[in-house]
Amino acid sequence: PRDLVLIETTLRNENTVLHIATSLPHSKDLPKYLRPTNPYVRARLDLAAYCVQIIPNENSLDDVDSIPSSTSSSSQQSHSLRVAFYYQLDFKGWAANSSTSMTTHVPQCITGVHASLLRNGPPPHLSRHGNRIQIENDEYDADSGMYDLLYSVLEEKEEEEDDSSASRSNGYGAMRKRQQDAVADHNDNATMAATATATATATATATATAPGPIASSSVSPPHSSVNLTVPSPGNDLPAPASPPSRVQTDEISRHTSVDVEIDGERWAAGSDVRITVLVNDRADEAYARGCVDCFRYMDRPRFVVRLRHPSTAPDPSSVSFASSKSGGREEELVSIRVKIDRVPRAVVEGETEADASERKVALVVNGVQRLTEEYPMFEDPEQEFMGDEYDEEIEEEEEMAKREEGEEEEAKEGEERKRREEGGKVNGNGVKTGKKKENLASKDNASVKSSTHNPPISPFPMKPRYSTQTTSTTSSASSNTRPPPALIPITPKSTDPAPVRAAHATFLTLLHEPPSSWKLVQQSGALTLSRMEVPDHVMGVLKGEGVYEGWNVWDVRAAVEAMEARRVWDGMFDDGVLLEQLTPWCILWYTKLKGFWPTRCVG
Repeated sequence: PRDLVLIETTLRNENTVLHIATSLPHSKDLPKYLRPTNPYVRARLDLAAYCVQIIPNENSLDDVDSIPSSTSSSSQQSHSLRVAFYYQLDFKGWAANSSTSMTTHVPQCITGVHASLLRNGPPPHLSRHGNRIQIENDEYDADSGMYDLLYSVLEEKEEEEDDSSASRSNGYGAMRKRQQDAVADHNDNATMAATATATATATATATATAPGPIASSSVSPPHSSVNLTVPSPGNDLPAPASPPSRVQTDEISRHTSVDVEIDGERWAAGSDVRITVLVNDRADEAYARGCVDCFRYMDRPRFVVRLRHPSTAPDPSSVSFASSKSGGREEELVSIRVKIDRVPRAVVEGETEADASERKVALVVNGVQRLTEEYPMFEDPEQEFMGDEYDEEIEEEEEMAKREEGEEEEAKEGEERKRREEGGKVNGNGVKTGKKKENLASKDNASVKSSTHNPPISPFPMKPRYSTQTTSTTSSASSNTRPPPALIPITPKSTDPAPVRAAHATFLTLLHEPPSSWKLVQQSGALTLSRMEVPDHVMGVLKGEGVYEGWNVWDVRAAVEAMEARRVWDGMFDDGVLLEQLTPWCILWYTKLKGFWPTRCVG
């Protein structure tokens, strides 16, 4: 059998979702737990990319600013999805005739996702989180319907801490550090326990004598770095000097919030949704009541559960997180586990089972049914839950693109001005006609410039935005024959791991290959399989394409990203473990593949 260590990332723009996976390159610096072990042989996945694009139609969708969730929606009925899957895998020395199975596997990765959606609906999934969230486990069990999310909230990094793009871009620097820390903790277990006890005692002493507002006078356990308490109304706590402003609170929430999406139309049809939130492995009703919000999309059965983690709480009625640092390292504030599953709806007195099934989906958080609010729409969705560093990169790229575009326009306008001034004629009022035309031309250029500007593809999910400019076409055109919207070129970010940047470049190269480079292997209805030869690569690159009806890009994204959902649609997938959250949008997975291909080693 084969195994892989994969880096996966998801990018999107206003009409496209792109999910890319590629292998972590072999290196002698890899920690031991990332090296291949018997009986597995390390394969290499050069590229696995899902490109899901909306096929536009001639109708405008001005009123659609949120994620469509059902086929009953007019916007969903008027759109289809073009799904393309690019696959390049090297089995590393095994029999070459395994390419026969690849011609079956690649189409299955398209039809299987669609079949999984039809059978189970989009599973619950993590849609966005702040840059101070460390994902430890993100699994969905299709058999039991249980979604399990485990993550930690980290302290804000100090400026002097090493967080350079170079240390993150190598793809395994952080993992090597984590492994070294784990080894040190194992070797010095007794010393660490004694230190933790001493630290807890010192903290209790300092807390008892420190002036100002405090979270609690109780002592935290030695192995716990957080103390969650809600002071009773009778406690005499000094009033805070200056409560944080709404802007400060929103900024904290951006970095420490987690959003989980739930499909109530298909996945939870006829059931209620039970949500269990554990803080440090214990149910905390105060936290669930004050920091867990339930939203819905435009009165549709599509929900978002948002978990907020305030790092300071001057307000005595709010939940406070008390934390400590050790040795200048980034420390864990709190560990959160979220479990989501479906439960049968209880039939109330005087109600039939049919009436109960038609009732709206209820969200029950830690045993308490919650009311849902309208999902808050942000003025600029691209800035939602992004770190400051990535915000600056986006702004710099947009400013650079604007400057370059402006310089080109100025050069063209200058040349046009010279030509018009030389050939311009003066009319009866003494005004140059060339100048008048020049002004009109300048306005036209400005109009074209504003209408052709598109935001760069960004690694955070956002609401698809439509307008008459992007979706309207001539009435004589057919939506089935209209080509998919052009994918905006991806500029690799300096903070992306090097393998991800290389996979980006490979995907863009394949995207711009002429049709003549692809040889048609098979076609079945709307599903086609093509192959492009690659030097020194037996199987080359395979591309499967199909069209989905009745789903949106976020449904497909949920089915593709959920590791446990892969067991349903990926015939080669055996098991997977989340290893590391390299960046807020890049995840490292260890994946085992089934050994169904020939087991004879070549050479």
